[in-house]
Amino acid sequence: MIKKILGFVLTCSIFLGACTKETRTLQEIEELSIKEFLTKNNLTSKFKKDSTGFYYMTVKEGHGDTLQNYNQAFFLLELKSLEGTDIATTSLLINSAETYSYMPNLNSVKNGFIGYVSPIGLRNVLLKAKYGEKIRALLPSYVMFGKNGYSTVIKGNTVLDATLDIINAKTQAAAEDTLINRYIKTTGQSYTKDEETGLYYRIINEGTGAQIAIGSTIKAVYTGKLFNGKVFDSSTKDSPFETTIYNGSLITGWIEGIQKIKKGGRIELLIPSYLAYGANGSGAILPNTPLYFDIEVLAE
Repeated sequence: MIKKILGFVLTCSIFLGACTKETRTLQEIEELSIKEFLTKNNLTSKFKKDSTGFYYMTVKEGHGDTLQNYNQAFFLLELKSLEGTDIATTSLLINSAETYSYMPNLNSVKNGFIGYVSPIGLRNVLLKAKYGEKIRALLPSYVMFGKNGYSTVIKGNTVLDATLDIINAKTQAAAEDTLINRYIKTTGQSYTKDEETGLYYRIINEGTGAQIAIGSTIKAVYTGKLFNGKVFDSSTKDSPFETTIYNGSLITGWIEGIQKIKKGGRIELLIPSYLAYGANGSGAILPNTPLYFDIEVLAE
């Protein structure tokens, strides 16, 4: 009888032990998926694990001291699922490096201070980096958007693959200046910087008509593009854009730039976002997006 009881207890213990081994927490499951991803892509030796649970590697070295919560930091974000699916961009999750649209949105992150950046996973990655550094991180859901996910863009319990290209600049104006100069290198053209406003311009034809100033009424043929070449707005000679120039009538970059030529002239503008649509964006223009304009003011 005793042997039967002992056998039953032993059987139960083995069964319960087996059940315990098969039960994993969400953290353990996500840890396993990250490790499998690293092994599959021969990346295990390149990534380090942070104490908060994410894995990271330096793609490009930065400069100076490691960033702190009190630093301002601006960065281009590339965000994918661990399976390689691109995450759609939103006004707060600006995932569009190709248009030089940068994070964070200053409507939600005061002055770009790292201590206000969310989710905490992105903040913790920044706190591992330096200005000018490019860093890749594999982020479990519990340091990102958790079981609820984010809007319709990210499902709950999604492990994310993020690359942060941290701009080597300590203020928003300096960060946008860096991005515009990065773009200029891709064009093969030379632009002049208006040191007072931060606007860049290239006068193609100064024009021979009246000097354009506040109060001038103009007819213009223009093309507005994102830095990836996508046209977001335009007008034609058959249907020119007509307006009177005054403060508030147009984005500030247009008002400042158009006054550098005369009627009949043509100018290209590279406009930082703070002289355009800022942290709100507009339609196809994401928040924090610098813009290109080619503007010809028709002669009278």
